[in-house]
Amino acid sequence: MPVIQDVEPGPHQGKQTSKIPEDIPVTFPKVQPMKAALHFDSIEGFGEWSIFISQNADTDLRIRHRRDKVSFDIIVKKIKELSNGHFSADNQKRLSGPSSEVPIFEAKMTGDLRLIYQIDVVANDDEIFGIYTHAQMDNRMWESISRQLGRKCKEYRDRCAHRIKAENADNKTFVPALFPPLSEDEEVDSLNWSLDEDPVHSRFLMDKYVVFSQVTMLADLDVTFPHLVSTKEKQIIEYPHSCYVIGRSGTGKTTTLLFKMLLVERTYQTRGGDTPKPRQIFVTQSRILAKKVEQYFATLSHSLVASSQSLTQLRETRAGQRGVVLDDEVDMIDVDDIDDWSGDLPSKFSELCDEHFPLFTTFNGLCCMLEADIADAEGKTKKHYTAPVSVGTVERGNFSLTYEVFFRDYWPRFSQSLAGKLDPALVFSELIGVIKGSEETLEDAKHFLDRTAYQNLSTRNQSTFADNREDLYELFMAYLTKKKKLGHVDGADRAHKILDFFKLQGVPGQRLDRLYVDEVQDNLLIDTLILRMLCHDENGLFWAGDTAQTISVGSSFRFNSLKAFQWRLEQKRRSLLTPSSQEGIEPQTFQLSVNYRSHSGIVDCAHSIIELITRFWKDSIDRLSPEKGVVPGMKPLFFVGFDEDAAGLDHFVFGDSGNRIEFGAQQCILVRNEAARDRLKSKLGDGVGLIMTIYDSKGLEFNDVLLYDFFGDSPAKISQWRLILSALNDCSMVAAPDFERNRQRYASICIELKFLYVAITRARENVWIVDSSKSSEPMRMYWTERDLVRNIEPGMNTPRLATSSTPEDWARQGRILFDRKKWTEAKHCFARALQPENFAIAEAYHLREEAERSSLDKYNMKLRNAQFRKAAEAFYKCSRSAGRKRMLDFVKLSGSCYEKAGEFLLAARNYDLARRFNDAIRCYRKVDHYDEAVRIAQTETNVEPLLAADTVRVAKMFYFNRVQSLPSCPDRDKTLQQAGSLFDSVEDQLEYLEDRDMDIARAALLAAHGRTREAAELHLAEGRTLEAINFFIRDTDTDRENSVRRASECVLNGLWQKLTFSLSSEHLAEDSDFLNLLELMQKIDQSSLTPGSRDELAMFQAIVNKDQTALRKLGSIFLKTKSLPAALLCLDHYYTPPLPFNDLTVHQMVDELDLFRQYSQILLDLLTNSRPAEQLGLCKVFGIQKLSDSHVCLPNGSYLRRNYPSDTPSQDLQLNMLDFMRYFRLCISNRLRDRVFEQNNICRVCKTFTPCLTYAVFGRCHREALCQEAHLSTASLTDSFYNTRLRIHLQQILIVRILHSVYSYSSGTMVFQRSFWLNRLYDALFPSSHALGTLAVARFQHITEFPKAMKVLQEWIRDSVYKRVFTPINTFLTDLMRLGTLAMIFDRPFALSQSLLHRGKYNFLTPPQIFERHGGGQIIHELVGLVEDDPQSNPNYLIAALLALKHVITESVPIEIGLLCDLLEKLCRSLILVSCSHRDENLHNITLPRSWLMQPVCVEEERRKQFSLLSVLISPIGDLLAQIYNASFTSAIFALSVRSSTVGYNIGNDSLRSNILTEMTSLRKLQRPDSQFPLLYRKYVEAHFWKDLASAVRRSTNGSAMDEMVNVVHKGRYDHTRYSPLALLIGTIPPVTSPTTDVPRDIQILKAPKAPVETLDSTLPFKQLAWKTMHVEDKPVEAVVATADLDASAANLEEELEEQIEDVAQQAIPFSINGPLVDETEIIESTEHEHRNATIIQQAYRRYSHRKAKQRTQLAVSRNKWFNEYLKLDGIQNGRYRKTMLGPLPHIIVFLDLLHIGTQNSKNSTKKRLRLPLNSEEAGLLDKQLTQINNALKKTTKWKKTLEPQSIFHASRDCLQLRALVKEMEEFILTDLSEMPIKISLETKAEFEMGYKGIAQEPAPPKAVPSKVRKYELNTEDVYEF
Repeated sequence: MPVIQDVEPGPHQGKQTSKIPEDIPVTFPKVQPMKAALHFDSIEGFGEWSIFISQNADTDLRIRHRRDKVSFDIIVKKIKELSNGHFSADNQKRLSGPSSEVPIFEAKMTGDLRLIYQIDVVANDDEIFGIYTHAQMDNRMWESISRQLGRKCKEYRDRCAHRIKAENADNKTFVPALFPPLSEDEEVDSLNWSLDEDPVHSRFLMDKYVVFSQVTMLADLDVTFPHLVSTKEKQIIEYPHSCYVIGRSGTGKTTTLLFKMLLVERTYQTRGGDTPKPRQIFVTQSRILAKKVEQYFATLSHSLVASSQSLTQLRETRAGQRGVVLDDEVDMIDVDDIDDWSGDLPSKFSELCDEHFPLFTTFNGLCCMLEADIADAEGKTKKHYTAPVSVGTVERGNFSLTYEVFFRDYWPRFSQSLAGKLDPALVFSELIGVIKGSEETLEDAKHFLDRTAYQNLSTRNQSTFADNREDLYELFMAYLTKKKKLGHVDGADRAHKILDFFKLQGVPGQRLDRLYVDEVQDNLLIDTLILRMLCHDENGLFWAGDTAQTISVGSSFRFNSLKAFQWRLEQKRRSLLTPSSQEGIEPQTFQLSVNYRSHSGIVDCAHSIIELITRFWKDSIDRLSPEKGVVPGMKPLFFVGFDEDAAGLDHFVFGDSGNRIEFGAQQCILVRNEAARDRLKSKLGDGVGLIMTIYDSKGLEFNDVLLYDFFGDSPAKISQWRLILSALNDCSMVAAPDFERNRQRYASICIELKFLYVAITRARENVWIVDSSKSSEPMRMYWTERDLVRNIEPGMNTPRLATSSTPEDWARQGRILFDRKKWTEAKHCFARALQPENFAIAEAYHLREEAERSSLDKYNMKLRNAQFRKAAEAFYKCSRSAGRKRMLDFVKLSGSCYEKAGEFLLAARNYDLARRFNDAIRCYRKVDHYDEAVRIAQTETNVEPLLAADTVRVAKMFYFNRVQSLPSCPDRDKTLQQAGSLFDSVEDQLEYLEDRDMDIARAALLAAHGRTREAAELHLAEGRTLEAINFFIRDTDTDRENSVRRASECVLNGLWQKLTFSLSSEHLAEDSDFLNLLELMQKIDQSSLTPGSRDELAMFQAIVNKDQTALRKLGSIFLKTKSLPAALLCLDHYYTPPLPFNDLTVHQMVDELDLFRQYSQILLDLLTNSRPAEQLGLCKVFGIQKLSDSHVCLPNGSYLRRNYPSDTPSQDLQLNMLDFMRYFRLCISNRLRDRVFEQNNICRVCKTFTPCLTYAVFGRCHREALCQEAHLSTASLTDSFYNTRLRIHLQQILIVRILHSVYSYSSGTMVFQRSFWLNRLYDALFPSSHALGTLAVARFQHITEFPKAMKVLQEWIRDSVYKRVFTPINTFLTDLMRLGTLAMIFDRPFALSQSLLHRGKYNFLTPPQIFERHGGGQIIHELVGLVEDDPQSNPNYLIAALLALKHVITESVPIEIGLLCDLLEKLCRSLILVSCSHRDENLHNITLPRSWLMQPVCVEEERRKQFSLLSVLISPIGDLLAQIYNASFTSAIFALSVRSSTVGYNIGNDSLRSNILTEMTSLRKLQRPDSQFPLLYRKYVEAHFWKDLASAVRRSTNGSAMDEMVNVVHKGRYDHTRYSPLALLIGTIPPVTSPTTDVPRDIQILKAPKAPVETLDSTLPFKQLAWKTMHVEDKPVEAVVATADLDASAANLEEELEEQIEDVAQQAIPFSINGPLVDETEIIESTEHEHRNATIIQQAYRRYSHRKAKQRTQLAVSRNKWFNEYLKLDGIQNGRYRKTMLGPLPHIIVFLDLLHIGTQNSKNSTKKRLRLPLNSEEAGLLDKQLTQINNALKKTTKWKKTLEPQSIFHASRDCLQLRALVKEMEEFILTDLSEMPIKISLETKAEFEMGYKGIAQEPAPPKAVPSKVRKYELNTEDVYEF
């Protein structure tokens, strides 16, 4: 029983010995002392002695009052006598014997009825134990109780025996005595307990005693009065300030807390008046505890009120209670499943009123109310209903991450290398309690400790993982990652969110007066800050707890930390108060050390564990005074030496096998973990009794506890448990480890000791420890040394542990365990109690718990759902046998389990049956059963209005979505009717659908009401062409023809929409709409279409059929008609690889290249198009959708969209105009590059460009089919072929030129392409054989592309020359000579005037030695002179060239053989003309190929040229012939033979001719046996005489239509008798000109008649051309051409012509050289003025390039556009408003543009989702979004129209009005926009901020200007005196 320190007089004495000091202010001003507040007067007839009765006695009296009124009256009479101090012999007979110093008395009432009581020294007088009969009385028990009382101190025993006789009364009447209080230390002597004493006797001394109330018993009113409290408890209860109460388990912490609340409340009730009601709140983590405390408080409060009522009033109260009394025995339901357990509390803390106090709630419930306030403040619940979290979810409360969730979903996925050796509960506590929930996290923005801060924490305060923090932090980071992925919120997250809200907006609502927190150690430290901030009075805080019991996961708590934290908070708060504010009193710490649950044997053993914890881990728990037991008791029994497999263990636990008894209801076996529990159950069977883990047993009490194999199952090893040995007093005999050397190693022992403490303190009477492991020895030795346990060994007399219990006992224990959520153990109890209904309920809860513990892993979801289904079925079965009250609850629980199992339909039906209509609607909506959901919402009255309205709202969207979705639902008409039933009219439906842009549903609704044309136009406007066509066809209106025409147009438009640029029909092979369009295309009547539209339809048909011929034809038609979009689409498909450039003739190639160039030009024009998005044709081709002036949309599937790099390639893409232009140009450039490159690659290897030389010359090719060149018949090799071949090269050059638009001009790719095609052009101009043509037949003026191509050629040639260096040396000479030759043909005036060939980079570099000629000359300059052919610069250039060519041949300088032949040909021509000019006054009797007469000849200029040393080249040519003969260069040998022989033919020098003949015939020495020389040059090699060579020269052009040998004679020497031509042709020849004349390159030259094909193999007659020398005249002269009659005999003609040949005159060849061979070309240097101008141009260009490199943003472009628009406004005078318009206002309107586009995009995205079937949640969300988006669109449109330049808004020039409008926008952005799914970029936000800053932002207050400090002047008056 309680031991009271304070002694008070009886109720009728006005004096008391203890009172509250008057100088200490109280928290609530009218709180009275406990006695005054909780005292009530006794009824008439009672005396001064206070009567307290035990709880058992009170129960007995109430039963007798109901059943036996006579005995009840006798008992009350006897109690009255005792209260008056009448201790007669009948009233006071000893039961405990004469030796007892604290006797127990009996009072006789009837013959067999006795009242047992004691006179005690307490705040009271008599204590009644109970009423017993003789048969029930056991004198031994009372003697045992007396002995226990007698073991108290002597002073106590003396006071109990002291008597004071009453005045004026007999000697048997006494009055109470008063004594000073005893201290708790003095009160109890050392207690010894013997085994023969029954521990049950101590229960009477530990029972609670209450004041006897006869009135409530007479009224049969079920009331409870406050029981006796100890002096320490009374002191705590009456303490008027904040305090901390620390006490171990069972010391009465909750009692003091409750009585303190009752004291305050009772004071308020008794005072009355205008006193405000105290707002008190009791907070704990356990909902069960909160409920029980609330019930107990209500009972006490009601009892105190009842004490002052009359008997009549009490009976009336009793009558009112009859209908509401609950039978707890049958009210079986988990308290967490009762929605209204705490009454009608509001959802928000701010809505709490006085009637809600005192409030008893859990910390979670309190946080839920605060979170509701936070959600309301954030505006999350303002507009739309959000379905609440259902009761009974897996994660109760608002935070989802409990330890069970952590262990289930997180722990298995952590790295086992880190987590494998750690306890998950400790890790979770560290993560939540320290890293996230410690005081230091409050200052960190992330609200958790960073790695450094965590590692630097004090090891004294946080010692659990002091040496392992690095690994812990790695686990923490993994935890954060996983938590973010799963979307969980833990307790620390919730606490920080609430604290952040408090920091910003304060505590919502009225704060509390008093706060009582029980089991505070189960909270996070930051949780206590929330609680503290809720209480306005620093003196109104009550914190109770025990850190020794902190084995709750998620908490890492110490009271010292709490006190230090609260102290710092108060110091900080006080520092902000004014000095006049009253300073609070520092909270006092109280310790309750008397344990009322267990006797001293158990308490002392438990305290020894606390001593061990504080010895090694000083700061892990709070240091308290030693705990004491109220009564002595048996020491715990430690069974040693028993083998767990031996029969002895089973015997002493359960008795003999023949008389086996299981553990009773108040007995429990505790094991370390669940694995040990399962193992023990499997060993002993299910009938063993209650087996629980230590963790599950926390908060429970049992009479007897068997701790089984705790040390053996402990995760700590024996080496760690040996640490306990160092705590022995005598350690000399054992090897104890050194704790300080490795503290981390023994960290787990601290946790294990806490578990051990909890296990031992669960017992009230007996503790039995059974452990056979070696790990138990250290602890057993420790206890044994201190005599705290009794060791039981085999063979000793051991008590039988198991005791039987009645079914009632099992039922009561089952209810306790049920309330504690121990479902498995509760099932066991109910099974023993023979209560199948309760067993089934516990089983259902057990099944639900198992399902909730299942992993949420997707692979386990099937099993998890099955478990929930099983639980749902079990709850439903329970509902059948339950009463009406709980039947609906169990059906609701069944629905909850079905819901978690995913069986939403079954869940909805159960909820509907349970009248949980809100949950039923929610589940019906999840399975899209809107018929039922709407029915409930419209018919049931107790549905939340917001939910009902929301259900109807979402139902509208759901029904119309089914119509909107494609393909449409089969029962569309029925769905339309269902949706229509929710509206008042069709127009309302149409308006609803229009607001949400549900155009498909709107069209369906129009069609359903016969408005087909409107439906068609709607489909067409939304781009659904096929649907529009179908509706147009179905239209039956009078204007049928118009509908048919519209249908045809729609087909064409639909094809344009589907088959956009680059999209082939294969991409749409599975597109049903496209296939339907193709089908309709065949069926529609095209007669109503324009020719252009019909061609477009034909184009689409050709694309589908891949008809290349039709595509080419249609492409040409579109080009002619300027239908460029159609032409582009058509030609792009036509030029889809493979390109059509192979196996074409040159004439076909011309047309193909011309068409391709036009196609490429279209792409090039697109590339340079500045505004493609504004051209409807291009938008149609590419599928571009223009959204605004600044943004476009690229539809999904289009060419531009498919090539855009994006994370969401299957969605439409929106781009601003600048980004679009860059991307569009990129795509077009890529397309252009790819197409041109592919075409160019084909043309590079195409046979059309490279005819086979062998076949052209010989008519056959030895490579045959393997030849990669074109085999052309001789008949086709005409001048037309030559010019056409030139043309295709020029065309291709123009096409390659297009690549400069997509490639850098100086890139390696383009350099290669230019070089390649220049070389190809050179080869076309100068074929290796005259059979392929010569420059003589070139007709450039007839080539359409020549003017453009010549400009390109000039550019390429100049650039190539300028950039040419010597490397690569193998091609340098070839490239340079070719470039020079082309420059002389296409760019001669510039090349000569600017010395082009002398300006290349090579000219400024040191040439390689190979180009240095013996004698000091450089062959490069010498050969350049030959190419330039300019005698004015150097008359000796021919001699220099001759020597240079000799060097090239003899030194094997790398050069292409064909080019070498061309240079020799040029040299030979010049030498012939020069020699003839020197030989004769006029040109006469020279024989040359006609191609050599291309250029005009001036005799005077030729005479200026010097020539000599001709013979030096003859021998090298012979060597060259030998070299190329071995290499089989047939055409080259022929060319060299002809050129050399032609020189000898025209220069009459026998020595020269002899040398030529010798070199020509030298090849015969190299002839291979049995072989012949090729026919082409056989006549030259096999000649025996000069005349043979001369004849071969004359016949060198046999069979060629391209060239012929021409004999030129002077007109004055023309002999008509000698020359007898058969035909004469008068023509014109180039005039003889001066060298300064600019001769056009495209002049028409004389062309003689050609021989027919059949005479090619015969001797071809040659023509003689006579002219008259014209010195310096520009007009042409007449010429006479004599040609043979081709019909005559070839033999006769040849003989006749041979006889007519006149040999040239003999001529000497000079050998001297006059003057230098090469003159240095003068390069004109730039002047200083030119340098300066060039510098200026360079700088300007660099600035331009820099600006171009800095790409302008779209925002800048749009901003400038609006700026210019505002700038054009008239009538706005200079001033603030104009500055605003030209400054910040463009930013605002650009922002509105971007916001409108973003909103529209969001709307389009939402519309696309509406085309898919939606579930309930999606439908509701989209409806909300569409409503918000439409409102936003309306606002942005209105604002934009208001602010546009032409708006009348600007007429008033009101800056305040403009500011108000911008502030309205700001409010919209801050409130509405944040809830919308609209993505606004940072740049867009910056635009608004810039505009807002300039228009609406309030200017900062001017800075205060400090007053000038007065400067003191120096007094100088005395200076003068001095």
